[in-house]
Amino acid sequence: MPSPEVPAHDGRVSALAFTTDGRLLVSGGADGRLRVWDASTGDEVHHLDGHRGEPGFETISDLAISPDGRWLASAGWHDRTVQVWELATGRLVRTFEHASPVSGVGFVRHDGGSLVSCEENRLSFWNIDAEEAVAVVAGAEGRPPNAVRCLGIASVHYTVAVAGKGLCLWVPRTRQMQRVLAREWPSVDVVAWSVDGRMLAAMGEGGRLGIWDLLSGGQPAGKGQAPTPRVRDMVQGLGPEWVLASEVILVWNPTNGAFRALSTAWEAQAACLARPRDGSFLAAGTEDGHVRLLDLHTGRHLRSFGTEMPEARRRAPDGRILLEDDWRMENLKKTRTDLLETLGARSGS
Repeated sequence: MPSPEVPAHDGRVSALAFTTDGRLLVSGGADGRLRVWDASTGDEVHHLDGHRGEPGFETISDLAISPDGRWLASAGWHDRTVQVWELATGRLVRTFEHASPVSGVGFVRHDGGSLVSCEENRLSFWNIDAEEAVAVVAGAEGRPPNAVRCLGIASVHYTVAVAGKGLCLWVPRTRQMQRVLAREWPSVDVVAWSVDGRMLAAMGEGGRLGIWDLLSGGQPAGKGQAPTPRVRDMVQGLGPEWVLASEVILVWNPTNGAFRALSTAWEAQAACLARPRDGSFLAAGTEDGHVRLLDLHTGRHLRSFGTEMPEARRRAPDGRILLEDDWRMENLKKTRTDLLETLGARSGS
């Protein structure tokens, strides 16, 4: 791996997003910064400081880029806003206020004119040219949207997957719930669509994994149990495989239930992932602020993104850099070793 390698963010990288053509990569972090990168060269295109919150905490919770590549939307946890940026210029064009921390955001039209955001027990639908939400859908006890943790939007047909207490699908055009996929799941933490919009994958409490086939009416198409509960994000890999961010980068093949390590060359846990619609590469962000590009076939490190050491990085009296999740870092080495031993035992059985 190239050395020296500088971090892209001060603290955890909490969200990543590619443009549809894969030319630009956007990263957001616990430092509240948004950084736009040229994916082919690693050069920084824009450096945006829009969200505010308590230093060292996960300020940016989600990112989305409109399919036409014009708009970037960022969700703020502590400042309870969704901000919309013009990607070509880095200009902030709209700020949408929310009553609670925002956990997810996504575009629901090709030209990016409409988007949806989620917070606690509600979904809000917005038009970029309006200052207020055009519709707010609030859930009651036991009814979706209920305890919303995240959302995922298929870039092909714009169906919105809403995850929290259970997993359900919403149609943005009508702003109506289409169907419930996993009512019995007490907690869904991660959702991800396949590139073609046919399959929806989700991870629940304790590492429970599931896949649903939308062409068959949302019928279950696979299930599994991750070898670690510390899965933070998930994207489709190559073919039927899915890639999971944990102590290492894991690859899950639901057709045979097998897990393998794609990459173990990390000093910190992988916190978020992104993959462009076309291409055999993957972007991964880590707990300690690094953003890296990996080959999906081999796991080989292709490129790092980072231009300078942020001035705000905190240091201990002995000069050691402190992260906002230092306690996790202390335990990561042991849990990673345990995970690799588990994977080795499974492959040998």
